[in-house]
Order: sequence, then C-alpha cells, then structure tokens
Amino acid sequence: MKKLLIFLGSIFVFAACATATIDNMGLVTNPKLNNAQKVFVALPQDGVYHNIKYAYSGQQVQQAFFETLSRYSMEVVMAESFQSIEDAKKQAQKVQAQILIYPIITHWEDRNTPWSGLRDKVRLNVQVYSVVDNKLIDKSSLYATNRWLTFVNAAPANLLKRIVPPYVENLYQ
Repeated sequence: MKKLLIFLGSIFVFAACATATIDNMGLVTNPKLNNAQKVFVALPQDGVYHNIKYAYSGQQVQQAFFETLSRYSMEVVMAESFQSIEDAKKQAQKVQAQILIYPIITHWEDRNTPWSGLRDKVRLNVQVYSVVDNKLIDKSSLYATNRWLTFVNAAPANLLKRIVPPYVENLYQ
C-alpha cells in the first residue's frame, strides 16, 4: 500500500509540472552581447487564439524583455507601437541602438486551468539583429506551459518569467 501511494504521488507531481523550452531555430551563431550595447526592444502584436485577441499581451512580452535586458545592458529602449521588422530596424538606428530584439507572439492561450485542466501556453519567436551590421545574429523559439493540475488561475504572462530571463542570459554569456 505504501509503494502504491508513493507511485501515485510521483505521478501526481510529474503530471503537474510546467514546461519551458528554448529552441535555437537552426541559426549556428552564438551571439555574445555586451553591457555597453544599447538595446532596442520592438513591440509585438497582441497574441490571438481562436479569434480571441489578448489585449496588452504584446506590451507584457515587451516589458518582460525590458526588465530582463535592463539587468545586463546599460540602456534599453522600448518601441512605442508595433512596427514591421524593417521599420523597427530604422527606429533602432534613429535611437542609436546597436542591438534590436524583435519578439513575435506566435501562440498565446489563456485557459482557466483549475477548472478545465487545459494549460496556458505561450510561444514567442525572437529575432536578434545587429543594427550596425544589419545582420541577424540569433533566431529562437521560446515556449512555456503551466501546470495542468493547479489551484491558481495564473495568466500566460506569468510564463514569460520562465523563458525570457534564461534566453536573455544566454545572449550575454
């Protein structure tokens, strides 16, 4: 009986785990950003899932990058509105940034997990450009889900804390 309880308890613990992955999308370069570089963070469009637009999700992603980058870079500037990649590059040049971070929300799913058992999900594709060289130096996909067995209905924005800081840290190592 004791072994059965331990077995069931371990299944319960592992089934409830949240996941977070960072996938380098085939780009072989390993950028080494430095603290002296000024960084411009683009504002992504809000996430959409099944015709539901999640207002302010783009600002939440941008803010997560701003807060994390501020620990590493002397100066971080945020875009005030959504821009195409070409317009973001031009804006980064105008503010004299050396690095452009261009996040794209590809999946943003907010579920009432405690009631439904369906997980919140966030996926971002992030492109990092050297503004000076106009060169793509990193392209990665960041993905996170919450626990499916939880008593708290947290927003997908909470998942950003699991994927953005490790990704940014890797850019500076």
